[in-house]
Amino acid sequence: MTRKSNIKDIDSVKNIKEVGKETGGVSEQIDIDALKRLADYAVKKGASEAEIFALAGSSTKLSIEKNHVNFASSKTMKGIGIRVIMSKKIGFSYATDVSKGKDAVEKALSISKLGDSSEFSFAENGRYPKVKKIYDKMIPELTPEAVLDIADEMIDSARSVSPKIDVTSGGIGFGEEVFAIVNTNGVSIECAGTEIGAQISTVMKDKTTTTGSDYGATRLFKKKYLDVSMLGKNAAKLALETQSAKKLDEEAKTVIFTPMVVANFVEFLIGPALVGDAVSKGESPYSGKIGIKTTSEILSITDDGTLENGLNSAYMDDEGVPSQKNELIVNGILKNFIYSCKDAFENKTNSSGNALRCERFSSSRTYRAPPTVKARNIILTSKGKRYSLDKMIEEIDSGVVVYDVMGAHTANPASCDFSVNSSTLFKIEHG
Repeated sequence: MTRKSNIKDIDSVKNIKEVGKETGGVSEQIDIDALKRLADYAVKKGASEAEIFALAGSSTKLSIEKNHVNFASSKTMKGIGIRVIMSKKIGFSYATDVSKGKDAVEKALSISKLGDSSEFSFAENGRYPKVKKIYDKMIPELTPEAVLDIADEMIDSARSVSPKIDVTSGGIGFGEEVFAIVNTNGVSIECAGTEIGAQISTVMKDKTTTTGSDYGATRLFKKKYLDVSMLGKNAAKLALETQSAKKLDEEAKTVIFTPMVVANFVEFLIGPALVGDAVSKGESPYSGKIGIKTTSEILSITDDGTLENGLNSAYMDDEGVPSQKNELIVNGILKNFIYSCKDAFENKTNSSGNALRCERFSSSRTYRAPPTVKARNIILTSKGKRYSLDKMIEEIDSGVVVYDVMGAHTANPASCDFSVNSSTLFKIEHG
């Protein structure tokens, strides 16, 4: 492969990797004993219960622009999030290092005086599952040259589809993290994970200007899980094949959504609608419908925090509750919802292991926010006959295949109303 990147790109990535070496492996950055001492300190200062969440990680990103890798960046993160219960009220604070933990404890105790009253308790120690394929030592050991080769492979594959294809943007991102939870109810556990992902956007300027994109992510550095060559070709083909686009008539049609489109609806509609707290408040179309048929009898929906190679899989959730597989809809019948410890207590049930710590509009784990309820790895299964995309198209007389949508994030999970646009769809005529 002929390298498309400049020598300065290689040097910048090398510098990033050296910074990573100076900080040490992320698994070495969490001192469980120090977390236990901090929890004990909180109790000494008046807390009835205390929970310490610690996070350490490092990540690297290569950005692509105009057919070249043009920028590389790296960051490390390390910090603790502290929750306390005092006089049945919850307080939260955080610090960038355990050495600053006592100040954060005292701040959390002070904030708890302003909190809402609740009888709930933090998680108790449990039996934690063995979760496979969530850490790959090859990812943090990737060399600068190897990462640049991956980026060039994705660019080359896109441009091989047509000389008129340009890669306008994209990138490769990878990293590792370890998080731990210690509390005064006996929880003391940590879990490490890795991830690598790629994204590419293309443009073709010929008869008209058309675009295409694709992305993928995995916990393991294996081509069968992340094929950057295929991503590049897919993005380029979408730009190429939409060159002769025509306005679609407004007649009702059968619609096929590709997996990437379905993932958008799952993230912004189905997942939030199955959150137990929203259901109990009447803010979900599933409110009051346990045991009732809510969808086709051939469809089942599961949320699995133990899924092999799942992007949100771990031994536990971010409160220390053991991860588990939750059957939410079975053969069309609504069975369960997802909960954190607090929401589960208020709804007289058990936590489903769905407490995650993410900042608003982000799926990345953070120590700077208390846990909220989110789906882990949503799985849609069908007991009906399975069809390939080509086979489904053959059986449709008039329809469309939708490859991408814009506006899914504006969907209303309380009503499941949504309105989206798409410039990447193909008309089906007579199969």
